[in-house]
Amino acid sequence: TVVVPAVPQNVTLTPGAAGSGLLTVQAELGAGTAEVRLIRNPGAEQTTLGLFATLPQELSFDPAEEVTLAVSGRNAAGESAPSAPVTATAP
Repeated sequence: TVVVPAVPQNVTLTPGAAGSGLLTVQAELGAGTAEVRLIRNPGAEQTTLGLFATLPQELSFDPAEEVTLAVSGRNAAGESAPSAPVTATAP
């Protein structure tokens, strides 16, 4: 029986090289996670940045842009609640 994945834990955003605008997203995923959804500005104004089979994922933003992300786990049974949001400034 497939169950909805647990909420991802310990989400981090790691900046890349100065001026690159790159942030690498990592998280501990719950058992049974088939894909992850990256959610920008979780809440009323949220947008999905993408669905990915694995983490970490490197994302590109404008340099000095402040980014707030949450991660949810998905599988055939459904989608977890979003993780606690994390915020970082793109380098």
